[in-house]
Amino acid sequence: MTVRYNGDFLGVKCDACGRIFWANYQGQSFPQHIRDAKENGWIHKKLGDRWKDFCPDCHEYELQKRRETYFRREDDK
Repeated sequence: MTVRYNGDFLGVKCDACGRIFWANYQGQSFPQHIRDAKENGWIHKKLGDRWKDFCPDCHEYELQKRRETYFRREDDK
């Protein structure tokens, strides 16, 4: 997970494409900021021993790749 600070704003960076979700950090806890990002379609998940963040576009792309791989395997049967 990559976190960026810019004055009163906190940004969570997509680990796939680098896009940043900025939100006003004033009066918020870090877990609240993660909840705000999730409400805006961001995914925050643990892969191995590290937390990763993905923007809505990258998460959808990853899901599409998995579906294509699954259906390719089904066609081979």
